[in-house]
Amino acid sequence: MGYPLLMKRWNQYRKGQGSRFLTFADMVIRRRVIDYIRKEARQNKYIYLEPEELDEEGRLEDSFAEQKAALDVYEIDKQREVRMFEIEEYEQLLKKFSITFKVLSKNCPKHIDARENAKMIAKLIADDHVLSGYLLEKKQLPIKDLLALVTCSRKTIERNRKYIIAVALIHLGGFNALKSYIQ
Repeated sequence: MGYPLLMKRWNQYRKGQGSRFLTFADMVIRRRVIDYIRKEARQNKYIYLEPEELDEEGRLEDSFAEQKAALDVYEIDKQREVRMFEIEEYEQLLKKFSITFKVLSKNCPKHIDARENAKMIAKLIADDHVLSGYLLEKKQLPIKDLLALVTCSRKTIERNRKYIIAVALIHLGGFNALKSYIQ
């Protein structure tokens, strides 16, 4: 899609042939973009184009690829908005438990096995109505009840208390966009 090729196309414009230069330029640019997308589609097999058609004013209609790209951008923006809303809501919920993101980042278990163990405990709390009710009402972990259900020590649970609470709140709060970060 080099500069010389575009100059060759611009030089094909003839002033007296009925179309304005901007219409001609629009057509050339659209066709170059469509050619590029088609070339990428052959390599990636992800983008499909319909034949280009003219609308009632003689302009090229948006191709399927352009429509799909616009929808993809819209969907990404929508997901970003949902994620931002959930993060703000989650931050407010954490404050009720005296946990901030800064504190949480410092209290995240460093070892993978400890982190997975803490996630398992958090999921256990979220799935049990009694344990989750205790957590939400008292704003603390039901450590005695947990010790009867898990194999780790009291010290391990207490050391990872804030992380366990934070992960359990993601499950309990229905923060679907945030769940992908803990799985």
